[in-house]
Amino acid sequence: MSQSRRDFLKLSTTTAVALGLGIVACKQEEKFILNTVPENDRIKVGLIGVGNRGKSILKTLEFVPEIKVIALCDTLDFQMDKGKTYLTNEVQLFDDFNKLLALDNLDAVIIATPLHEHYRIVMAALDANLHILCEKALAYSIEQCKEIKRRGDLSTKLFQVSYQYQLHPVFNAIKNIIHKGYLGTITRIEAYWDRNGNWRRKVPNSELERQINWRMYKEYSGGLMAELGSHQLNMIDNILGSHPT
Repeated sequence: MSQSRRDFLKLSTTTAVALGLGIVACKQEEKFILNTVPENDRIKVGLIGVGNRGKSILKTLEFVPEIKVIALCDTLDFQMDKGKTYLTNEVQLFDDFNKLLALDNLDAVIIATPLHEHYRIVMAALDANLHILCEKALAYSIEQCKEIKRRGDLSTKLFQVSYQYQLHPVFNAIKNIIHKGYLGTITRIEAYWDRNGNWRRKVPNSELERQINWRMYKEYSGGLMAELGSHQLNMIDNILGSHPT
């Protein structure tokens, strides 16, 4: 695709402005005015998995009055005790996710457990006929993902895999630039993640090492490709509107 120097400068300016606006949006703290939602209209939700991701979700839901978390489930009491502090309402606590799923007044479930637990909990939630938000990656293996897809297609409820980066202002600015044709036909995308951090978390005692630091072990985690690479693949799928073959 040929373009004049004028066109190139116009494109460069457009790109810079879009990215700049995205970065500003990320740094800007918006003032939220929460709506008052009648109690009967609120969606009653249970959260399974109250680790770092689960507590982050609870904190976010403070700004979503349409949702009311009525139950928490985790095998570690101290995780649920911490999770309760994010809620202003009374909440039921469970160490067995099946008991949470059996609640009569439950509308939906959020699954934020370690990856290797996703499949059995998702399938049980589908059997319970609930709306589902499941953290990424969907499941531990391709076959598990395919089985969830087959089972999910039979449900009338909503099912969403939680990929937060596709809501990122910078990503959406880039997506807009591509969809307007400024980059022509995309034939190759290289994805990488520069990050210098440690997945290993401190544990109260050594017996909880694998349970808390599950990302460090192949039995429970898909490693960097599942934990970080899946975000990149999701964004690429979203930009191109297609999936790998």
